[in-house]
Amino acid sequence: MKKRLSLLLAAALLLCAVFPVCAAPRVVREPYDASGLPNTFWVSENYDRVPVTKLSANLPAVFDLRNVNGVSFVSEIRDQGITNSCWAFSALSCTESYLMRKAYEENGVAAQYDFSERHMEHATYPDMLDGQNPYAPAFRTPNGGGNAVSVAGYFQNGLGPVSEADMPFKNQMDVQNRADIQFAPEASVRGMRYFPKITNSIFDYNYGELIASIKQEIYSGGGVSAVMNVNAGAYNADGTAYYCQEVTGTANHAITLIGWDDAFSREQFGADKPAGDGAWIARDSAGQDAHADGYFYISYETLDIYNMCFAVTDATYGVFYDNVYSVTSGTWAYGMGYENNNDTAYAANTYQKQSTPELLTDISFNVRGYTEYEIYVNRNGRALSPENLTLAAKGTQDHMGFVTVTLPEPVLL
Repeated sequence: MKKRLSLLLAAALLLCAVFPVCAAPRVVREPYDASGLPNTFWVSENYDRVPVTKLSANLPAVFDLRNVNGVSFVSEIRDQGITNSCWAFSALSCTESYLMRKAYEENGVAAQYDFSERHMEHATYPDMLDGQNPYAPAFRTPNGGGNAVSVAGYFQNGLGPVSEADMPFKNQMDVQNRADIQFAPEASVRGMRYFPKITNSIFDYNYGELIASIKQEIYSGGGVSAVMNVNAGAYNADGTAYYCQEVTGTANHAITLIGWDDAFSREQFGADKPAGDGAWIARDSAGQDAHADGYFYISYETLDIYNMCFAVTDATYGVFYDNVYSVTSGTWAYGMGYENNNDTAYAANTYQKQSTPELLTDISFNVRGYTEYEIYVNRNGRALSPENLTLAAKGTQDHMGFVTVTLPEPVLL
């Protein structure tokens, strides 16, 4: 299904809602209750444009980011301790992996990155000791878990990632002051891809396409953040393979998919076994002593893992801008531009900019799937009418997520 989106200035149009995952591997928490949130829904449709047959054509039967032609594109295994920061560990491991691969492909350097999960945790809840954090989603509480909403708001607002050295991990989560989180980002995450949810069984119409899409993202980029329900299913005897035959529809722990093995035998799982062979290679955040040096296999058929998969698709080491103007705090727009399957949506954001002239160079926005977009800028601050708007960029986005577009020519504001 084709969508068309016109953005006036910069629109943060976020088109699905997801729930937080929070449990530490060794301390299980109850799933977050989002029943009070208005209009929440999962995106279960797939509007991506690339056909599954093309996706599968160049994918090997076995792939592992720990060894890509002799080079590792994963950072060291870490331990979230008793905190509920698995979501931040997963999101930042994806970011580190993406940047490691990018650095190697661009200049042959096997770079190492270590970003602060503690900063991501504390920069994304609203009620701080000395007042409100305006960049945080309203639903988050300290140590209360997070999700793709929290991650996207953190990145799109330019809050991070920051260096681990600036805000080192502590095995506790106490409320902070706003002054405690004021660190300059080391990198800029410019794009994320969100994957649709499988709703009932592996026979859902988009199962094969979803598996191939996740594989393709790992194969060409970095890790993919996924989730699991640690209250259901079980590991095998040595803790190296996990399968859950129950479809709970909930999740309470985040992991990172860093590869796969299509031939991983169903017999290597525990008492409950999937119908077929094949498993993801998953990175946990429980330290190197857990599983097999911190990694384990999880069956393709553990359907809860597809509840909120996402990947970093564009990032740079270093920040190349002075100001970020944003209205996204990690809340989502619930798809209100596309009721009744209309083909076109319009959105407009307005900002109070700095008093000095500035050059607008990049626009970040979110789409639900394949979208043709046009970006207009009202550069002189007059009324939002066609004669005052300048067409700044147009193009296409081929999958669900957020993207940052660099304008062909900067616009003087």
